[in-house]
Order: sequence, then C-alpha cells, then structure tokens
Amino acid sequence: MSLYIIVLWTCLLFNTVSSKILTQFGCEGSTVSLTCSYGYYISIVRANYGRFSISVCNHLAREWGTDCGSEERSTERLKKMCNHLPTCQVPINSSLVPT
Repeated sequence: MSLYIIVLWTCLLFNTVSSKILTQFGCEGSTVSLTCSYGYYISIVRANYGRFSISVCNHLAREWGTDCGSEERSTERLKKMCNHLPTCQVPINSSLVPT
C-alpha cells in the first residue's frame, strides 16, 4: 500500500499571524519541499501520514483501506524538523513518520 503525507503550514514573519495556510501532499518515496519567502519562516499547523483517501497516490486505482493515520506523531515530528526554518525538505517514508 502506498502511503502519503498531507502537511498544512504557514509562513510567519517575526511571530505575526498569517491567514494563509498552505497545503502540500507527498507520496511515499518522494520528498516534500516546504518553502517560505525571504524573511519568513515555516510554522507547521498539522501533518498526517498514512492513507485517508483512495484517490491520492494511487496511480493503479487499487482498493486500499483508508483508516490509517498518525496526525499527532506526524505533526510533532514535522514541527521539530521544520518550524522556524525558511525551507524544509521532508523525505516521505515510514521511518521518518511512523504510522
């Protein structure tokens, strides 16, 4: 089964609140790039790794279960990796973000 991550983040400037939340999907085996403009830094809102939709990262249209996810662990892991950085590269695999 091919798992994937969905990451929601915002770009902040000196702890200001941003109303624009960005979303990025990444299939297992790929790398997700989170990037903010010069002077801004990443603030992870939420991340979830697993399978939540049959249509995402399912190029062969297989019938897979969609009841797996790890929102709390994924969010905390990505916050530790990416918060307060201007860019962050996240390799998508189960050793980085266990389900």
